[in-house]
Amino acid sequence: RIRLNATKSAVDAALAQVATARPRPKRVTKDAPWDQRKRAERLDRFSMGWFHRLQQYILMMDVFMDAEIRGTGFEKFVATGGRIHAERTLDDEILIDETEARIVSPGSGPQSMIQTKNVPRSTLLARFPKWAEEIKAAKNLDEHALSGRGLEDAVTVIEAWHLPSYPGAKDGRQVIALSNLVMKDRHWRFDHFPFSIFRWNNAPLGYFGIGLVEEVAPLQLELNYLIRKLQIAMTLQTSVLFKKPGSGLKRITNEMGAIYETTDIPQAVQLVPIPSEL
Repeated sequence: RIRLNATKSAVDAALAQVATARPRPKRVTKDAPWDQRKRAERLDRFSMGWFHRLQQYILMMDVFMDAEIRGTGFEKFVATGGRIHAERTLDDEILIDETEARIVSPGSGPQSMIQTKNVPRSTLLARFPKWAEEIKAAKNLDEHALSGRGLEDAVTVIEAWHLPSYPGAKDGRQVIALSNLVMKDRHWRFDHFPFSIFRWNNAPLGYFGIGLVEEVAPLQLELNYLIRKLQIAMTLQTSVLFKKPGSGLKRITNEMGAIYETTDIPQAVQLVPIPSEL
C-alpha cells in the first residue's frame, strides 16, 4: 500500500524550524561599573562552556522530539563528583500522583515524583562496590523488560523526590533505592524536581502534555483512508472491458502477452479513475 507519512513530515519540519535555534542565557548589566560588566561577561562564557560540555544543543533536540511525539520531554540534571551531568529521560520512567497533578501551573503541581530506570548491574557494582552483595541480589522490577534476552543484566533503580511543603520547610526528601536496598535518603531543599520539562501543548487537565503526533492523528487517519481509495480506484478503474454474451471470453488476467480465445473482440472503455472531488 502507498503510505504518505504526513505526521513524520510535520515532526521533522517543526524540529528543523524551532529546535535548531541555539538560545543561550546572558547576564545583562545596567549602569553597572566596569568590574561587574566584566564579571557578567566571564559568567556568560562559563555558562556557555557548560552548555557545550553537556551537549545541550544536541540534547534539547531529543527532548523537543520527545515532546512532539510523546507530549512531554524531560531532561534530568544531576551533580555528582563536583560536576553537572545531563541526560534525556523518557516520560514512561516518571510516576506522579494524578490527583496532585490535575492542574499544572506556577505554584501548583505534584509534590512528589518517582523515576524508575533500569541500570546495568555491572555499572552499579563498579560505582558502589560497598553494596556488592545487595546489588547482586537486587531485582529487575520491570515486568516488560528485555534484559532477560539482552546482553546486559539490568537492575531497577528507583529515585523519588518530595518537595518541601512551603519555603524553608524541612520535609523535602530524596530517596534512591533498589528492590532490597536504600542507597540514599537525604533532605531535599529545592522547590522543584531535577528536570527541565518541555510540553508541546499543555493538556486541559493532567501533568503530561499533548504531542504534535496526537494532534495530527485524525488528519493522518483520514489521509490514509483517502490514499487507499485512490490506490484502489487507480487499480480497478483504469479501464473497463465490455463484452457481448456468448463471446467466449471468460477471464482476463494482468499478464503481459496473454492470449485469449474469443469470437468477438471486447470493447475497452477508458474511464476517469480519480473523481475530481476526491
